[in-house]
Amino acid sequence: MKIDAYSDVRGEIFINKIKGVEFVVSFTKAGAYRGGDYHASKQYAIILKGKFEITLRQNNKEAVKKYGPNELIVVPANTPIYLKP
Repeated sequence: MKIDAYSDVRGEIFINKIKGVEFVVSFTKAGAYRGGDYHASKQYAIILKGKFEITLRQNNKEAVKKYGPNELIVVPANTPIYLKP
C-alpha cells in the first residue's frame, strides 16, 4: 500500500493506493473550495462529517446538490466536480 499526502490552507488529502485502486480521504476546512478536476472513471464519495455543496457540470449545465453525513455521492466519469463545505 502506498499513501500520498497533500496539505494546504484548504485542508489535507490522503491518497491510498491498494492493488491499483485509489481511496482518497479528504479533510476540507469550512468555506474552502476544492475541485475543477475530473477523472476517467466513475467516482464514489461518502461524506463522513459535516455538509457539502457539490456542483457537477454535465452537458454544459451545472447541477448543485447538498449532501450530509453518511450520504453516498456518485460522480460519472469525465464530470468536473466542485466542492464547498
